[in-house]
Amino acid sequence: MPVPDYTAGMGEGIEGLQLGYARDLFADVPGVSPEVVELMDASAQQLAALGAVVEEVKLPDFELFKACGRLIMTAEAYAIHEDALRERPYDFGRYTYQRIVGAATLSAADLIQAFRLRQELTVALNRELLGRYDALFTTVALAPPAHFDEFPLDWPPPSLTVAVQTVPFNVTGNPALVVPAGFSASGLPFGLQIVGRAFDEAGVLRIGAAIDAILSVTEGRGGTFADSPDPADPLRLAYTPSGHEPAVIVPMSPSGMFTHSRAENRKAEDSSGVGHGSLEHEPIFLTHDAVRTLRRRVGRRAVLPTGETRQLDFGTQVFPLVVQEMAHVYQRVQLGHDFAAEAKRATLPAYRAFLLNPPSNRDMASPCCRHPWSGVSTPGSSKAGPGRSSASRGSSTSNRSGRKPSTTARRGQRP
Repeated sequence: MPVPDYTAGMGEGIEGLQLGYARDLFADVPGVSPEVVELMDASAQQLAALGAVVEEVKLPDFELFKACGRLIMTAEAYAIHEDALRERPYDFGRYTYQRIVGAATLSAADLIQAFRLRQELTVALNRELLGRYDALFTTVALAPPAHFDEFPLDWPPPSLTVAVQTVPFNVTGNPALVVPAGFSASGLPFGLQIVGRAFDEAGVLRIGAAIDAILSVTEGRGGTFADSPDPADPLRLAYTPSGHEPAVIVPMSPSGMFTHSRAENRKAEDSSGVGHGSLEHEPIFLTHDAVRTLRRRVGRRAVLPTGETRQLDFGTQVFPLVVQEMAHVYQRVQLGHDFAAEAKRATLPAYRAFLLNPPSNRDMASPCCRHPWSGVSTPGSSKAGPGRSSASRGSSTSNRSGRKPSTTARRGQRP
């Protein structure tokens, strides 16, 4: 039986789709963050602006889903880890150990009852809700993403940040997709969960692609939408900026290093190297000039309080530069300056061609955009794109100076 092309409908938009908004799954839960409710409601409005018919729905008893999912999950985990739990208990974190070991008290009857309940809940979800709607959407957790330092070392994790709202669909097995649908006040991405009918992965991807189209216009900073006066606009929406859009989206410090790429700045103490310290990296591909060129050629016009800017789709129009810059840093650190210089020379023609003819916003709507460097050859590789050369795969290819890179260095270091 041939495998369906699940991506075929990703450029079709969602106009006319019936979407159920499972707001009760989070909005009335004690302790839910008001920010989550606000972000989800805004997402519902944006989906409606894209032409979907959005209606609030109520899920079957959420507590039953939680109880059923936890029992089955811990029983399966215990079956896999039983020997290790008995022989090496201290290799488990306390939180994980206590969650799994409790399944030792479960009986076969408990598990059979859980399987029966799972079947009933699956039928209820697919018949009562997904029988009337093309898909459902809801949040992933009750609080925005937490910074790493907000998590204790072992016990317990912040309960509101755990993705408990995914449990019902883990139980039923419906296809589900989590996509970033904006940013929290702390600047971390906020996840929206899309749930489709059984085996309808194509429908889930279609809705996810529509949300990505919104983000490509906004660069994830919010704003308002209205029907576009331009019939040629592939998104059929006009975007009014919020005023929080960045003027520059190159993730580099003025020195050229990737932002947050090292914990402390010791450049003043580092006088080694030729012309500048060894901690310095001058950008080659991901430069401000390159991004300005892309903005002029394919950026979408946006008027901010500070003046006009041109917004780019990061994934299609900027991320290739990020990948190539990271590949160059990796090659230089792991394989030496000579190898990196040769790889740079091999890549520059394709890089210049990309800047002269970048993917347009209309190209962005296609799920089949090829990586602009997918056919470029670099030293030691016949067909390697950015980050895919023999160097970045850990090849033992010698550099121009004749020295073979150390295997230990390749394993232990990351730029």
